[in-house]
Amino acid sequence: MTAAASCEACAAAKVRASGLYIARCEGCTARAVARSLAAHHAWHPQGNCDLEPLKALVDKLFPADRQRQARALVWAWWQHDHPQPPAQEHPPT
Repeated sequence: MTAAASCEACAAAKVRASGLYIARCEGCTARAVARSLAAHHAWHPQGNCDLEPLKALVDKLFPADRQRQARALVWAWWQHDHPQPPAQEHPPT
């Protein structure tokens, strides 16, 4: 697998919505996992908080020696796609 930094599809996805994925790119694979139903169920506020399908997907798609880094990549893409709103001092009226 290639590094995400060298992938045109990953670079494009960081600046605009992109459905382009490159085979054999760890970043593209991580982005696909982050946009999967398993990630939604695990991390979305309306999900069911079940992490097992997400862990199984990462275990299946990434080599054993890269799974820790892969989980970090998946989480980074999730955060990119689901930014938290800035904290407000006063609630909107």
